Amino acid sequence: RPKDQSKVTGAPTYKVGNTYTLQTNVKVRTGAGTNYAQKSVSQLTADGKKNATAKSGGAVLKKGTKVTAKAVKTVSGDIWLQIPSGWVAAYYDGDTYIK
Repeated sequence: RPKDQSKVTGAPTYKVGNTYTLQTNVKVRTGAGTNYAQKSVSQLTADGKKNATAKSGGAVLKKGTKVTAKAVKTVSGDIWLQIPSGWVAAYYDGDTYIK
């Protein structure tokens, strides 16, 4: 747990089934956490590929992309969402990436 709990209380609430919007470009990973590998664009869904920043290489979804939460997981005070294409950071190190 982080020593500074004030960041944790400011975290947004995410619900499975809801649709959210990326506030910044976000990497797509194979699991919930930065210790998981970044996916490649070829591993994304068709919609994920349309919203990727590049046609190949590491998968990064563009700011403004709408994502639907299939699962929500909190890891060390950070919040990760599982979306059809993989896992994305929603709230990381005190910053909101998805709302």
